[in-house]
Amino acid sequence: MKKLINFFKTVSNPKSGAYSILLGLMSFLAIIISLLTLQEMKTQRELSMMPILRIQNPDNFLLAVDSSCAESYFSRRISIKSDKKDSEAYSIDEDLFSLGLVNVGEGSAVNIEIDWDIDFTDIVEQFDALKIDTLKFMLKLENGNLIYRYQRCDEGFSGRSYSNLITTRKSHLLTASSQAEKESAKIPTIILEFLVNVFRAQWKKEGQNPENVFISKSLESHLNIAYESVIGNKFLDQYKITFSLTPPFFNAQTLPGGSQKVFASYQEFILEMKIEKI
Repeated sequence: MKKLINFFKTVSNPKSGAYSILLGLMSFLAIIISLLTLQEMKTQRELSMMPILRIQNPDNFLLAVDSSCAESYFSRRISIKSDKKDSEAYSIDEDLFSLGLVNVGEGSAVNIEIDWDIDFTDIVEQFDALKIDTLKFMLKLENGNLIYRYQRCDEGFSGRSYSNLITTRKSHLLTASSQAEKESAKIPTIILEFLVNVFRAQWKKEGQNPENVFISKSLESHLNIAYESVIGNKFLDQYKITFSLTPPFFNAQTLPGGSQKVFASYQEFILEMKIEKI
């Protein structure tokens, strides 16, 4: 006990060397604590201004396809099935074909860039396997672009070209608590067009059978969402999205000899989306 008292007397004596060492250690600890406090304040500030964007899993869609032009191998007139819609008012509704986009963070997101990276290879191979007359339908990949042309019912032709990378931009997205209107990431309609029409073209070319009716056709794409906080921090979220299309209804008929003939609607398909964050 006496030694401990003597030690405290020594270090508390301004003229002792231990006193100087003690003051230095105390100053060093004060600096460390100040730095940690400043770092924590900076972290809290960044968190309070940090956006976190998320896409929302949608329900399955029942698609309605206008098949009034049975002669054509391709139809762009697709809509989401609804009892309220006029049966003849089929058209691609880009506002409905979208994924909900929400900012669950505490700060606004700015300079938002939404990139769809679509792999059309499998779809092109499926069309190539059908060996359709190129005067009626032509589809090819060229320098990363998907190019197609098809004959319409009026004997004219229509065609388009798409890049496999489709980009949209938004200036900002407020937080979910202050966002007045729902934002979305639009699904490129070319995905839906080709999933529907590879079914239609196969049925038109081969006829309907158990091998091409009781199946699901899929197309995989990657969705990349890049954005910034208002203080300049950058973020990148990546998703793999698989679109699958399945005929929802069919009728079957047993023929003499035991073989089976099936019939599926050209006008309705179920669209499912599987979303994985990577």
